[in-house]
Amino acid sequence: MTWVALGDVTQNLDAQRVPVRSSLREAGPYPYYGASGVVDWVSEFLFEGQHLLVAEDGENLRSRNTPIAFLADGRFWVNNHAHVLTAVQGVSDIRYICYQLQLADVTGYLTGSAQPKLNRAALDSIEVWLPDLATQTAIADVLGALDDKIAANQQANESARALSQALVVRESAAAPVVSLSEVAEVRKNTITPPPGEVWHFSLPAFDDGEVPRLEDGTEIKSAKQRLERSSVLLSKLNPRIPRVWDVASVPRDRPALASTEFIVLEPRSGASAELAAALQLPASLVGLQSLARGTSGSHQRVSPADAMALEVPDYTQFSGAIRRMLTDLAVATEVRLQESRRLAATRDALLPALMSGRLSVNRS
Repeated sequence: MTWVALGDVTQNLDAQRVPVRSSLREAGPYPYYGASGVVDWVSEFLFEGQHLLVAEDGENLRSRNTPIAFLADGRFWVNNHAHVLTAVQGVSDIRYICYQLQLADVTGYLTGSAQPKLNRAALDSIEVWLPDLATQTAIADVLGALDDKIAANQQANESARALSQALVVRESAAAPVVSLSEVAEVRKNTITPPPGEVWHFSLPAFDDGEVPRLEDGTEIKSAKQRLERSSVLLSKLNPRIPRVWDVASVPRDRPALASTEFIVLEPRSGASAELAAALQLPASLVGLQSLARGTSGSHQRVSPADAMALEVPDYTQFSGAIRRMLTDLAVATEVRLQESRRLAATRDALLPALMSGRLSVNRS
């Protein structure tokens, strides 16, 4: 095992990136990545297969509120705010490199004061601890198995959501339409994050499988919303990307905090699952998009006041059988989400031990 420069064990594909202004993007099925993850969905792709994306600029390079390195797989587009890397065949495992960068202190490699930047030369010079390829793969397999199970839970939850949507669409045909304010109320409880570990319900956490992240409250630099009871988080930011988060069961082992980019909604009647299903209807999402203000596609917002005027089906008028099915689907979803939280905590505990060599893995 030895320390090596990142540029010696990865291939850089930055030259293939193409930034596209939001006004020129055509909506489609392929994720459009920026420095912190998916920022849009577009009709074409630039890359295919598993790649490592590393943030090139942004305050998050210092604050590390979200991962600065993450894997992208399948077909996707990348703008000029994220470096694109692949492994060197026979030398490195790109998954292992990703996990190493999640722990790496990049502070000394950054330039710029107002806007931190990790340029190509600095990125290439970052030193990572690299064992032989078999050990890299074994470590990546262990951590990846946890991430794969989290991803499987996410896929199952997406299927449950699709079924819920089908039920709501069928039932909505006979249900009256009401304003969101008639079935839900906004809950505001803004606090400064306390010291110690907290569950952070952020936009990146939603995009990464709807699993809140366990973070140190002292490292969160802005006020958040305290979650105390079952609720639905509705994103105010860029409604072109639908974000409706059913928090059916608020974690009790640590404080649960939500980004202020979410509107925290509590149902006036019924379960949060029913409210979430009504908001996830295509018609509801289109209506939300029509309420957005701002000229930039990636920085449009919906105000809470405007959101409460959104028209949704009155789910309280659905049949008892449908409402019970929606709740049952939500309960199963919550069980999988809780499992994913435990798996994520286990992964995060193993990560530094495996990356430093303090804990070894069987390579057979």
